[in-house]
Amino acid sequence: MNSLEIRNSAWHYYIAKKIGGLEVYDGTTDICSYTKAFLLGCIPLLIFSIVALAVIGGILYPFIIMIGIYLFHMHWKLGINSFVPLISILIVGSLWTINYLKNSIRKRNENKPSLLRQAYHSWKHKYCVKIKIK
Repeated sequence: MNSLEIRNSAWHYYIAKKIGGLEVYDGTTDICSYTKAFLLGCIPLLIFSIVALAVIGGILYPFIIMIGIYLFHMHWKLGINSFVPLISILIVGSLWTINYLKNSIRKRNENKPSLLRQAYHSWKHKYCVKIKIK
């Protein structure tokens, strides 16, 4: 089989290596491990983006409410009171999700190789193209 070449300055290599945990031995890996590491690296970025959008939306939404209340000559307290519980829920939910993901990854790495995992590795060595990292 021919091998592919990937630059170590590519954005997808950065995601696979730094966030996805790609393991490179002697400058080579295989396409299956590379794709898996890249997709695993995209998951935290997706979660971070969703949380960031929720936080930004949670910050902007009360201000829009406060402006609307101000236009109707009411008190500003209603907008501030809706802001605090939303941010609290977002922070607690984010911390719980991060803790759950860390624990599940740690438990998965502690398991001994099963029959299915051994069969996958034997298949992987036959069909996954090698990649050279330059």
